[in-house]
Amino acid sequence: MPDISNYFEDGAPAISNNPASDRSPFKAGEYVMQVVESTAKEKDETQMITFQFEVVSSEFGDEYNGRKHWVDVVMQSPNLSRQQIGHKTLGSLVAACQMDKVTDTDALNGHQVKVTIELGKPKENGGHFLNSFFAAHLTEPEPSAKVEAPANEAEIVDDEIPWAT
Repeated sequence: MPDISNYFEDGAPAISNNPASDRSPFKAGEYVMQVVESTAKEKDETQMITFQFEVVSSEFGDEYNGRKHWVDVVMQSPNLSRQQIGHKTLGSLVAACQMDKVTDTDALNGHQVKVTIELGKPKENGGHFLNSFFAAHLTEPEPSAKVEAPANEAEIVDDEIPWAT
């Protein structure tokens, strides 16, 4: 068991079930997020990968910039439907990172993706589960210098063209 006595002089104080926070829940909408890391987890007979994202920008201005967002992706489960959804979710994340396939989820770290968040089922204690959908974040290409057509060796003058007279 971790010793936390170095962090609190008289022990960690209890905080109510609803700790004060200056962060409102995510709104349904579109965000650009960067994949930060992934961790393998196991609960009961279900194996999953938890991806951590960080908001880079959103349709809501800078209100959510820097915020963390976690997505659990089921890899193996006795519930075949959950497992299939997890595999599709991972596949859409790989595609959103503009990769063909990965054998290690660390390869996704650092990639920016478009994440559409929708409100899912209500939670028993209030709020909603969040559904996250991934797509490639295609930025506008840098404007390139205008390329001029090469000049002809001989200049054409209107009176040299028979139909121009």
